[in-house]
Amino acid sequence: MGDSLTTENNTLATKRYFNYIQEDLHIKQVNNYGMNGSTVGNLFAPISERYTTMDNSANLITVFAGINDYGKGQALGMPSDTTNKTYYGALDVL
Repeated sequence: MGDSLTTENNTLATKRYFNYIQEDLHIKQVNNYGMNGSTVGNLFAPISERYTTMDNSANLITVFAGINDYGKGQALGMPSDTTNKTYYGALDVL
């Protein structure tokens, strides 16, 4: 799960971070839920909402995101936040 650093559409990398994990842990299948521009918070294709569409049979889930939250002005919030209207709250939701 992630943003453009995770999506298969990222042409800047021939090998992504999860490919290394897949090789090291001998994982047979990877479901890539990366989306360009996605934020963890509620601004754009929120990861804190999209996670509900993921395959429930996953043995391992990685999340690589947060750059777009900063770039798009997502409020950081407080570590005690519990809604996806802030970055901290979205992490709690996720």
